[in-house]
Amino acid sequence: MTWRFVPATTVSGELVLSSNLRTIEAEAFAGITASTVRIPTGCTRIGSGAFRNCANLTAVYIPATVSYIADDAFEGCANVVIYGKSGSAAIQYANRIGLQYALY
Repeated sequence: MTWRFVPATTVSGELVLSSNLRTIEAEAFAGITASTVRIPTGCTRIGSGAFRNCANLTAVYIPATVSYIADDAFEGCANVVIYGKSGSAAIQYANRIGLQYALY
């Protein structure tokens, strides 16, 4: 399943994505007001600008199944912390882009 969300400011608080999600397309959640996003195990890709300009976003939990994250996936998310497994693509991405990260 590929997820393409029409950007809206009504998504707030914690966003828990569907367990059958496999790909988050470009700009899928750009501009949402959620503070936390939980990406399900089984998802493998996070596209360009998928969470662009989500000013309230402070925590994104990314499972080890995600193997690709576009460089600009979290552009404009100044306060985001990427949570991932040790050695995962999520942690490598955070290091490469210069985002805060934590292990979970």
